[in-house]
Amino acid sequence: MHLTLHRRARTSVDYGAIRDAVSAAGGDLQNPLDIAHAVIAIRQSKLPDPDVIPNVGSFFKNPVVSVAQRDALLKRHPDLPHFPDSDGVKIAAGFLIDQAGWRGRWIGSVGVHADQALVLVNNGQPVLADLRTLVKQVRSEIKARYHIHLDVEPTQVGGSLI
Repeated sequence: MHLTLHRRARTSVDYGAIRDAVSAAGGDLQNPLDIAHAVIAIRQSKLPDPDVIPNVGSFFKNPVVSVAQRDALLKRHPDLPHFPDSDGVKIAAGFLIDQAGWRGRWIGSVGVHADQALVLVNNGQPVLADLRTLVKQVRSEIKARYHIHLDVEPTQVGGSLI
């Protein structure tokens, strides 16, 4: 493996919200700093501040499904957020979790954030068993309802978190 550095920045902005935020701020889509500021602003508007509510940000990855599976989901949920992906169609995991009724629910010391269903929060008393139970139940319900497996985004150094 090797690292290649370029004298001029090579940016690629495929996420529409980032393009919109850079444009709204009068920034330049070729300027990495403008893109970084847009990403930070978007995350701050959508995710709870970990200094206020303990969390690790987005906990579940957005799954990638086939076009046929996306089409079947759209029949039941016409407002399902989805995006093209090189391996199929990326589905908004937060939407699925929210539709399954998990937003704002708690198991012991761990809950699904009331405003952003992708984020798991903690009441200040972290209990790993509560986290594992919540994740297992959310994943199980999403699998049963939508036939989609949710992967976990955060990792634990030295072993599996979940």
